[in-house]
Amino acid sequence: MSSNQEETIDRQDTEPTVSQKPDKIIVAIHGIGDQYHNATIQSVLNRLGYYFSYSGAAPLGAFYRDPAMVEAFLLQDPVPSDPLRTLGFAEVYWADIPRGVQQEGYILEESKAWARTVVRRVRARFGKMTGGFQESDYESAATVIEEMIETIGVLQNLLFLAEKMFKFKFDLNNLLTAYLGDIQIVTEFESYRRQILDTFNRVISKVCKGNENAKLYIIAHSEGTVVAFMGLLEAMCGYPDPVTSAKKVPSWVDQLSGFMTFGSPIDKHLILWPKLWDRLQTKLWQPNRKIPWYNYYDLGDPVGFNLETARDWIKTHGWCDAFDFPAANDFGFSRYPLPGKAHNDYWEDPYVFGHFLQNVVRLDPPPAQPGARRPNFKAKPPSRSWVRVVSFTIPYFISFILLGAGVFLLHKAVTAWTKDTEDTYSFCRNVVGITSLLFGMTIFARIIRLVRKGTWWCWATLISIIGAGGYVLLVSNKLRDAFGFHFFANIPHWRTPIPTLWFPKHSPQDEIYPLIDGPTIFTIALAFGACILSARLGRKWPRLGMLPLLVPGGFIVAAVVLRRLFLPQ
Repeated sequence: MSSNQEETIDRQDTEPTVSQKPDKIIVAIHGIGDQYHNATIQSVLNRLGYYFSYSGAAPLGAFYRDPAMVEAFLLQDPVPSDPLRTLGFAEVYWADIPRGVQQEGYILEESKAWARTVVRRVRARFGKMTGGFQESDYESAATVIEEMIETIGVLQNLLFLAEKMFKFKFDLNNLLTAYLGDIQIVTEFESYRRQILDTFNRVISKVCKGNENAKLYIIAHSEGTVVAFMGLLEAMCGYPDPVTSAKKVPSWVDQLSGFMTFGSPIDKHLILWPKLWDRLQTKLWQPNRKIPWYNYYDLGDPVGFNLETARDWIKTHGWCDAFDFPAANDFGFSRYPLPGKAHNDYWEDPYVFGHFLQNVVRLDPPPAQPGARRPNFKAKPPSRSWVRVVSFTIPYFISFILLGAGVFLLHKAVTAWTKDTEDTYSFCRNVVGITSLLFGMTIFARIIRLVRKGTWWCWATLISIIGAGGYVLLVSNKLRDAFGFHFFANIPHWRTPIPTLWFPKHSPQDEIYPLIDGPTIFTIALAFGACILSARLGRKWPRLGMLPLLVPGGFIVAAVVLRRLFLPQ
């Protein structure tokens, strides 16, 4: 047998025949940020490979086609077994549109400036709430966005200092443009949003052309869920015919059999940009069934939450006969330990994709090998108890460390100027004690401003009391007297020494550690008063942002520092 004949036989064994058509087509839609072409559908295929115990892996090059040709990708090498053999894959790639705008420059608004326009527009809607939204929804959204703007500003200042001090350069503006710029493109720029939605319809139409009997499933992540939801609504409302201008629903809508979203910010877009959805309320499609919609979100994901707002919008605007999306189809869990990173960890989670594949796509996994344990994909993705604790505490731990770093620098500078003698043990105790008080008061101030009432207030009060307790137990008597300006310092019966068993003596100033005294009460009361004042001012004048907390806190710190620097101890 010749080598050419062997190659022909080999191709026949590994390549699908021309007549082979997919029974089911999965279309993936990526989210914000820099994205490689076909990387999203490659990730979906990897999850399917795990689900079916398929050891083959398709490189990005295997998905590449002539840009003018859009078709469903079928696994070819090595030849998979059913049902992978008859699954088609495609991707709606739209990252090139915002990336082109970013590279061109002079179009996108600077991220912080744009976010401030969002805040102003949100506050302008007070008294004009529609769709079941309350003033508190807009108020909370505006406050959170404004604080994010201030956080970004602080990060930029810190990075500027790091660049000057350590020659460390990190371009935060480009990173923000790559991520927030995508949201800005989708929500604010009609012409570019039109290109993205046209890409959505074009890809799905071409993939389904010639595969009219195949069932269609859409899997979308992050901002891609907004693109997908908006594209679906637009298709169901009908596209105008280029010749007659009469609206017509594309045929692929009838093939849609499932919709999967994860890490979705659809609810935020419904609240912050309600005008985007005004034209998507006249349904032309006459559904003979509901499209199952499953949403997944990790509690550590800062972007994706439950889509209760979307369900309310669907009910209010008459889309209940199109989507099967009850509250039971909103699956929240704690599976990823690092908050923030959790937004992308779905792609590596076999339980999330396995649950959708088995319950919606109706693909049963192969039986487990003898002695092997097979995950239960039928049930919703299970939470990990340790992850819930870790993911909840990590942000607070990082905040505590950042506050501690600031206290360390300031305390070190002041003690050096005043020539105070503190050994390392006492210095560390003082820094941790002061940080504990600031940490508790900061959480207390933020929660009572952002949350109107409820159990969160109880938690805020408890955390602030624990923080004050850390201050009482750790900070030295001399430093507490300095912070309290010696008020009530001479009332002896308020001084209750802590047993030396708790903290051994390391220096003469550590001989007495009062449990409570006048200066301590004054300091803690002053801190609580500043927090309550900042919360009240912040609610009355929301546009002040963090100033109601920063200004009184800054005056208190300045007074303490000046007291220690220039007044006798």
